[in-house]
Amino acid sequence: MLWIWPAEPGGWLSDLRRAWTAGRRGLEKAEPALARGTGWPGAGGGRPRRVGAEVSAKRLTLRATADEMAAWEERAEAEGKPLAGWSRDELNAAVERARAKKSK
Repeated sequence: MLWIWPAEPGGWLSDLRRAWTAGRRGLEKAEPALARGTGWPGAGGGRPRRVGAEVSAKRLTLRATADEMAAWEERAEAEGKPLAGWSRDELNAAVERARAKKSK
């Protein structure tokens, strides 16, 4: 459980090395996922997750030349998508085309 301390005199913000010594009545509960990347204990690490995004199971790294990267980034920008989303869509479309070709 993560607690958010209000910015009050004598509260957490006055001295980051001391714990909150006042009562808990003024504290608010918060989900640890909302505090990701803030450095608070128990908040978890990494960047905050995008709202509504699927959880990625694996990471894929590609080696590309500068020309390939420029072409991919240009295409993704033309479609109004981030590079990662555009490349995922293109790879999924290629898999579907291969499956359709194989089933014929």
